[in-house]
Amino acid sequence: MEAVKAYIDISKFWPREPDGQMKSVYSVWQIFQGTEIQINRLPLTNARDGKMASADVTNIFKLSKICSVLAGKPVSIEEIIKIKD
Repeated sequence: MEAVKAYIDISKFWPREPDGQMKSVYSVWQIFQGTEIQINRLPLTNARDGKMASADVTNIFKLSKICSVLAGKPVSIEEIIKIKD
């Protein structure tokens, strides 16, 4: 039996440019710099790309709150975790 893998993926909440391209990590990081939900750019990049396979619990919480701000509605931690069988 193969192990289940879980990833943090916030791409569906990520803001886009008018042409449909994802906004840069730096531009989104600047929005939250100096706030209580500030997070470093590397985990933000990994989560945006759906490649965050491990994380500090505090960062998972912050990513959920960041997605809530970006989406304009509450986003639960369960919504940013993707399970791959």
